[in-house]
Amino acid sequence: MRIAVVFDASAARAYAQHSIDVGEILAEITDAIDNGEDVRAALPAMSYLTALTADNAAHLRRLAGHPAVAVVGNRPEHAFPAGEIATSYGVPGDTAASLSLAQEYGTVLLTRHGAALRRSPHPEIADRPIDITGGE
Repeated sequence: MRIAVVFDASAARAYAQHSIDVGEILAEITDAIDNGEDVRAALPAMSYLTALTADNAAHLRRLAGHPAVAVVGNRPEHAFPAGEIATSYGVPGDTAASLSLAQEYGTVLLTRHGAALRRSPHPEIADRPIDITGGE
């Protein structure tokens, strides 16, 4: 299975708030699946839990169960590099951990924190984010 995009908590919250940006990406992935591709969006468990509130729980459960979404675990070996990214660029820990997964999968990160990450002089960080609206 190929991962097309990795969500962070801000992207999951944006989905719960009916973001067109997130909906379009999921629609594209769903179309690819319908055309026989084995592709998904990754929703890290940490991002799901970070985004979860009593008000958005039903929407986030729907996202986690969406046929275009694979709920994935965060990797322990990403903890320290993600911590460095979070503190260096002023982004939430789940965003940094999701970025580490996006790097591992060789794909992009769906986030509201793209501007902060693009300040990095390192292309493996600066070239990963796709900005969305909503989610906070």
